[in-house]
Amino acid sequence: MKVDIRNHSGMTGIERVAEDLYKFAVERLGFDKPCRIVFEAQGDRANGIFSPTAHYKPHTQTVTVYVDHRHPKDILRSMAHELIHHAQYCAGQFDQDVNTSPGYAQTNQHMREMEKDAYFRGNITLFRDFEDNYKKGRNIMEEGKHAKPDFLDLDKDGDKKEPMKKAAKDAKKKEDMEEVKHDCANHVKESATGREGFPINHTLMEDGSVSHYTVEFDDEIVENIPTEALIVLEMNEHMHTSKRDDYKHDEKKPRRAYMKEEQEEVEQPLDDWYRETLFNTLMDKFIKK
Repeated sequence: MKVDIRNHSGMTGIERVAEDLYKFAVERLGFDKPCRIVFEAQGDRANGIFSPTAHYKPHTQTVTVYVDHRHPKDILRSMAHELIHHAQYCAGQFDQDVNTSPGYAQTNQHMREMEKDAYFRGNITLFRDFEDNYKKGRNIMEEGKHAKPDFLDLDKDGDKKEPMKKAAKDAKKKEDMEEVKHDCANHVKESATGREGFPINHTLMEDGSVSHYTVEFDDEIVENIPTEALIVLEMNEHMHTSKRDDYKHDEKKPRRAYMKEEQEEVEQPLDDWYRETLFNTLMDKFIKK
């Protein structure tokens, strides 16, 4: 795989070792899309205690590493960290909504797991293995070919050799099959109409809460009625997965999606007497005779 390294900083001599690290990562991590490596200078911003050291942009597949006032080894360690993020991108881990605003590593569990993976595999295993091989003078590309890549264990089955795309699918399948204990209405009244019905299905959030019901009434079945539009007459506790088939119901009944009924404003015309009285009152008030 061709290596695209661009050095916009004043540091010289780092490109050759960076190219070796990149090729080692390709073999070790198994990513199948090229990644651009850019070395940049920060100028005065590099003096800040928490000034950025590197970042990865998935939409351009670019790793940018800042080099000012840093040891070359530390620069390469940052590069290894960001290459893990590129491997995650190749595995589809950036397909879902990604938020990197301040504090994301504390609030977004998916991104937190990705950062843990980048620190462990990038800073510790990938870079340490590369450094040890490099110091010993071994052919690092041959070393990489014999090593099987360790992947993020997304489905928590302990198999870190399993490709992340497959693990992600297994994790989703596992999530869909996991039963959640929750309270559920089995007899409701529609607030707007007063008619009673029996839920045959409902949404189920991760915390066990229910936001919408599909209800069978005497004459029809209405899907996705918000809980706030219903009065619960009877409730029970049970367990099932987040996705399941409808309970037994009359399949011959018409079925439609819920639509909030809007009350129409009825304009009642003023009679002649009222018009005349209002007109005279206004004239007496605002016009001096």
